[in-house]
Amino acid sequence: MRVFTILCHGTDFNRHVENELVAEFGRFLHGSEVQVAGLATRTARTPLSGEYLILEGVGSESGPGAPMPGTVNPYTLAPKVEEPQPVTLLDAMILGLGADSDFKREFDGEGLPAPYRISGKVTGEGWDDNVQRAVGIVVNLAQSPQVINILGWSRGAVTAIKIANKLNEVFATSIQVNLYCVDPVYGGFGVSTEPDVTIIPVNVNCAVIVLALHDQRQTFAPSDLSRLHVENPMVTTAIFLPMSGTHVEVVRATSIDHSHSSKVVRHLAYRFLVKFGTRFKGGFDASMDLLDTCYCYAKMLKNAGSYDAGAKSSWMDYIMGVGYNNRDFTGQLPTYTAHSDHFINEHHRACFRQAFPRLYALLFTQGGPVVSSTTLPELRRLYVQTKQEHPLISGTLEPLFRTEFMKYVAAYHSNRISPRMLACILMLVKTGTSPKLALLNRAWPAGILPVP
Repeated sequence: MRVFTILCHGTDFNRHVENELVAEFGRFLHGSEVQVAGLATRTARTPLSGEYLILEGVGSESGPGAPMPGTVNPYTLAPKVEEPQPVTLLDAMILGLGADSDFKREFDGEGLPAPYRISGKVTGEGWDDNVQRAVGIVVNLAQSPQVINILGWSRGAVTAIKIANKLNEVFATSIQVNLYCVDPVYGGFGVSTEPDVTIIPVNVNCAVIVLALHDQRQTFAPSDLSRLHVENPMVTTAIFLPMSGTHVEVVRATSIDHSHSSKVVRHLAYRFLVKFGTRFKGGFDASMDLLDTCYCYAKMLKNAGSYDAGAKSSWMDYIMGVGYNNRDFTGQLPTYTAHSDHFINEHHRACFRQAFPRLYALLFTQGGPVVSSTTLPELRRLYVQTKQEHPLISGTLEPLFRTEFMKYVAAYHSNRISPRMLACILMLVKTGTSPKLALLNRAWPAGILPVP
């Protein structure tokens, strides 16, 4: 199976940065990158070869082999010129647009000013060049790929969606596309309604959309369920995964406490690309085992308070983002994740269910915990076992354990205790006050309640 991989950098990032998902993966891709620099003109059609393509982020500093998008002809990488280049019928057919269109003129660089870095950062100017470059290269590959896997972050993730739409225009469904989009942000001062950034087209087989939970900059609204729609859900599998951290923290570790989301995003990206045929150099493996993944999610839950605090700690972010505001999707988390009070996303829930199947069955089946006189002893045993073997995991479930045991005791002993004691128990259920709960443990028969 012929597989081609495209990596799309985010705003102000390119292949030379360190400690960042897209750049790291680019350094370890197997094979060679497509090279087209040196062709005199775009109409000099030479069959191309290579296994992957790396697209630099808009507004990024130019470097060796990484010119800033918008400053060069996207196909030849020659500096943009003032004089029009020849337009062939094949050009128009490939692009699906008229020879005089803005899209076509920008492709050849006819009289269009090269954007400054600041315009690339603020408005995304130059990213259409990346789309044109990707489609032009795919069209001219010596062997047309059967599968194209695209990984992108930030505006690079939006670029990935734009590329998928353009590939659909040119190739229809003859090439299968898979998208892994990390916090796709259109940016600027509005939300685009253009189809090529709001629709996952029918040629996409699978799409994973990661959404940063803790970025609160108003100009960084992500492409969530309200803004990004699947053209045909019958042929495209799409899943949206909320993830702890800010827009940057989901792709690079900014501190030890906030490193776990980027590890999971990296793990998922690696597994996703490998599953659909992308190859990496020998020795590179970004995946984690099941328990390590569960631990990372548990640490995200444990550090939720510091994520919230960190989201509003930068004055520069406040200024660049024109103020702070919670992202819209954070108020609709049950739409994205079942039992969203206890799981960050559906991947977290699936990992927990696989790692702790019986515990999951007792706590999260039939819409809620199943605690009865029959299941209570088993649940208590599992609680103690999990606390001994996986204290970090049990810690994230402590409030749920406490609540369910207290609710059971309150119901089971309601005819044996005074109304005052019952009210006290219900208050503890609501507040989860551990010291008082510890005192109550000594009041009930041994084995009924776990000690917090």
